[in-house]
Amino acid sequence: MRQAFYSAPTNWQWPVALGSGGCVEQPPGGLLISPSTVYLITQENCANCPAAKAVVHEALSDTDVPVKIINLDDMDPDLEFRLLENQLFVASTPSIIIERGSTLKMIHSGEVPTIDQVRSAAGVS
Repeated sequence: MRQAFYSAPTNWQWPVALGSGGCVEQPPGGLLISPSTVYLITQENCANCPAAKAVVHEALSDTDVPVKIINLDDMDPDLEFRLLENQLFVASTPSIIIERGSTLKMIHSGEVPTIDQVRSAAGVS
């Protein structure tokens, strides 16, 4: 019995790493680590939410870290499901959640963090 082997076309190349913009080059000597995404969860009558927005903006405005501001009342069901998958429950606002890869981690809930706390949690110095 003959075995069939698949061979890739000669002009085909292995993808290096997939990022949000498609195929990107891997840095020499290491894995490509995509920047964290910061989710700031707010709601309409939140007393601390404007201050939290200002802190997150100040902390990350000069970085490539994406920030998504989410209204708790209008949260996307897919994000809500992902929060449940990671056993995260938004009990108060503002809540700040960091996404690295497929993992979500809540870093603050119900309080306004400092600029340094946000930068440290997002992995920027």
